[in-house]
Amino acid sequence: MLPHPPGWHSEPVRILDVQTPASAEGSRRSLDALRAIVEATTSTGRAFFDALVVNLARALRVRHAFAGELLPGVTPVRARTLAVAWDGTLGDNFVYDLAGTPCENVLVSSSLAYYPRGAAHAFPYDAGLARLGIEAYMGAPLLAPDGAVLGILVVLHDAPLDESLDPQAVLRVFAARAATELSRIRSEERLRESDDMLRFALEAAGMATFDWDPAKEQARWSDGAAAVLGLAPGSFGGRLEDLVATVHPDDRELVISCAGDAISGRKNGIDVEYRVAAGGGPERWIHQRGRVTRRPDGSTRISGVIADVTERRKLEDGLLHAQKMEGLGRLAGGVAHDFNNLLTVIRSFTELAEGHLAGDAEALELVIPIREAAERATALTRQLLAFARRQVTRPRVLELDRLVGDLGRLLTRLLGEDVQLEVRLGAPDGRVRMDPGQLEQVLVNLAVNARDAMPGGGFLSVSTALVEVTAEEARGRLIAAGPHVAIRVRDSGAGMDGATLARAFEPFFTTKGPDRGTGLGLATCHGIVAQAGGAIWLESEPGRGTTAVILLPGHDGDPADEAARSPAQAPRGDATLLFVEDEDRVRALAQRALGALGYRVLAARDGAEAIAIAVGHPGRIDLLVTDMVLPHMDGREVARRVRAIRPEVRVLLASGYSELLPGGPLEDGTLFLQKPYTPAELGARIREALR
Repeated sequence: MLPHPPGWHSEPVRILDVQTPASAEGSRRSLDALRAIVEATTSTGRAFFDALVVNLARALRVRHAFAGELLPGVTPVRARTLAVAWDGTLGDNFVYDLAGTPCENVLVSSSLAYYPRGAAHAFPYDAGLARLGIEAYMGAPLLAPDGAVLGILVVLHDAPLDESLDPQAVLRVFAARAATELSRIRSEERLRESDDMLRFALEAAGMATFDWDPAKEQARWSDGAAAVLGLAPGSFGGRLEDLVATVHPDDRELVISCAGDAISGRKNGIDVEYRVAAGGGPERWIHQRGRVTRRPDGSTRISGVIADVTERRKLEDGLLHAQKMEGLGRLAGGVAHDFNNLLTVIRSFTELAEGHLAGDAEALELVIPIREAAERATALTRQLLAFARRQVTRPRVLELDRLVGDLGRLLTRLLGEDVQLEVRLGAPDGRVRMDPGQLEQVLVNLAVNARDAMPGGGFLSVSTALVEVTAEEARGRLIAAGPHVAIRVRDSGAGMDGATLARAFEPFFTTKGPDRGTGLGLATCHGIVAQAGGAIWLESEPGRGTTAVILLPGHDGDPADEAARSPAQAPRGDATLLFVEDEDRVRALAQRALGALGYRVLAARDGAEAIAIAVGHPGRIDLLVTDMVLPHMDGREVARRVRAIRPEVRVLLASGYSELLPGGPLEDGTLFLQKPYTPAELGARIREALR
């Protein structure tokens, strides 16, 4: 930036308007000729300005001429030349500061400034004028339609200008034409920037626009249409037939019908979702929306957008699947809860009957099948509870690689000699918090499924790894983002098609033959993993095997082995139990069995009776045994109120599932009795609670 000459700001800007000595008729002819020259410059952009400055220098017979545009948002004000004519030839463009130059006067006044002689002397701090030996300077602003200064057009000469050429009028004509072109360029730039922003926004949103004239069978699509449809650039023709050709065969009739409704006037627009499978790529979901414009002649025009909504559909499908599994889980859990009460009665009375019939072998042969069937039903019920995520768990921090490595030896025997097992441990620091027995159950179930898929033998790989789940991946899997431990179980079996894969985790769904499976194996795996806060899914194709992927949230706690517990023997007959159970047969059974063990049993059918007994019983109450699911008041609330009356009372909770347990899974040391139970199991747990 050049400093201003002393006192420059204190003097008014001198704008000279020199009268031409030419006659009016000569001036008119001159201007007409100049207009013809300028209008003849039919090129645009840089070529236009190149021709403009060359023609301007020739018309005024000056050595130098240039056109420049102001640089927006720059302080001090600067200009960048668009074209430069030096001594009859085009020169290099440059950027220059306007401060302290005659060009600044043009900018300040927004009008023509003319210094016919002594320009370098008038602006001694404009080094360029002095270096070129400039005597005459004339500059005109390039004005936008709203009057804003866009740039400047300048002529320079080392001698006074020829006034007979009417230089001011000539410069104004050239400046007006230059301003028009510069305004057009600026408008195109703004339009291009707007188009770019729209294109970037559409690309980021996975969208494209269309404008369709059905009568003319013409359609215009934005550049991103091919990408949205999964086609190679330039391969999309844009007609309705071209669009329909990309649509999944099952959805084509829907697309054609929606377009027909819009054209005929039955609907005011298009709003449809359909699948496309083009270019050999994966299947995509497209949402197309359009508005119909009806012309006076009855013809229509449809404009709108198409959007790739594949990810949204995946999320929706995942949510629907989760809701369906949750509904099935609630149903299974409710059935299992009621069934547990029945099994408790069956198993308990069967055990009592076996005790009474110990010397009658023929009678025992009739009772033993009942017990065995009840045990199988108990195992099935626990599978239902695992699927429903209501199974009681005892989670603890596990070193995953250690558990998987130890389990590998069991899997080797389980799979048999014709299945080669490979265990690859890649998560040495991977820790998870869950019930070790349940995690082993998941892996065993997956291994058994893999073995059954390879009747002629094959290969099974179990691997672990540490992974970081991103927020986007977490949304897709309905889990929390962050560090996770991954387990992959991959087999070389027959694989599954899409229809089978979609139903693999449904309870009671199986592809095995009769009597070869309950259809609860994978459903159980799904429930266990979901209860632990993780996700499980299958990747498979027919003939290419199956891979089960499990993600479990990482844990930074210290692993600790559970100390082995051996129930202590409590003295018989000196403990009083408050037993709360709403199922009459289970309550009667417990009174009989516990009475036989020497306990005094105070029975209550619900929480209100239990509290009344706690208040009114004159003697000591040693232990409260309560079912968790009771009418009007759950077992946790019963325990809280009884302990408020008798703080010394110990508590044993009983239930078939853990949905109503405090905090979900049990913490170590919490006393719990799993239903269904036998009198022996009930007695052993009570002894443990009383020790």
